[in-house]
Formats: sequence, structure tokens, C-alpha cells
Amino acid sequence: MKAFMTGFKFKNDLFPDKNARCYQEHKGEERERTDEENRMLKKAAFFAGFMDGNQPPRALIGEPEEED
Repeated sequence: MKAFMTGFKFKNDLFPDKNARCYQEHKGEERERTDEENRMLKKAAFFAGFMDGNQPPRALIGEPEEED
């Protein structure tokens, strides 16, 4: 789920800009990512590439019910 949500944030550019109250400038040195973090980011990139930014998933909007 974390990989999916990270991919969703990347795809929809949902990161705060410098004017946002929650924006924090990165301080300190870059640390090396763990193997688990690298796997999660690869999954996130896959999910981001697989998402359609123009159309919501059909499961979210529901299917029209068939009339008998």
C-alpha cells in the first residue's frame, strides 16, 4: 500500500511547494537507501507509470447497473 500511495503522489505531483505550510527544506547529508526502500520505490515507479492521470479507475466511479 505504501508503494501504491507513493506512486500516486508522484503521478499526481502531490508534493508541497515552498509556499506550503508543511514544506520542509532538506537538511543534512543524503543517506544511502536500504534494499527494502529501493524495492518499494521501484514498485512505486511501476504503479505511477501504470496509472492513467486523465481517467479515474472504474472501480472508484462504479459500474452502471444493468436493468432487467
